[in-house]
Amino acid sequence: MRLDLGVPTREEFAALEEQYLESLDYRKKKKALISQAMFDNIWLALHCPDDVSIETPQFRWWVRKMFVLKAQGLQDGYLAGLASAELAVVHNGKRVAVREQIYDILCICHQRVKHSGRDKTSAEIRKTFDWIPKDLVSLFVKHCPTCMHKKT
Repeated sequence: MRLDLGVPTREEFAALEEQYLESLDYRKKKKALISQAMFDNIWLALHCPDDVSIETPQFRWWVRKMFVLKAQGLQDGYLAGLASAELAVVHNGKRVAVREQIYDILCICHQRVKHSGRDKTSAEIRKTFDWIPKDLVSLFVKHCPTCMHKKT
């Protein structure tokens, strides 16, 4: 019988997230993970494309280049409380993961694949979400107590 020691705690993940961000070039840090505040501005820029008061022209251009609003239904119960079909911010056809949700998404997906490793966890995430860096998934899996126990 496989021993399930759970996943990294929220506090451990916060440290891993900081470690990941520190490893990035300063130019990539700001947009590597999308915070709720940035997501709100992305939503506004897509929802009100003629509103020039939202952030900067460069930000609005980046938003138009990278994201679209698309009607999507609730998929697999990942995010409770959503209407059955509503507009979502989408990148590459997948719902954009907000930084504040990434821990929960990682936990759900990693447990769904029964602690099968980075690639299967990433594949499970990619079924629904985008904007969760594979390097961050790798750090999460490397520090997963259940996965570390499996290797011993």
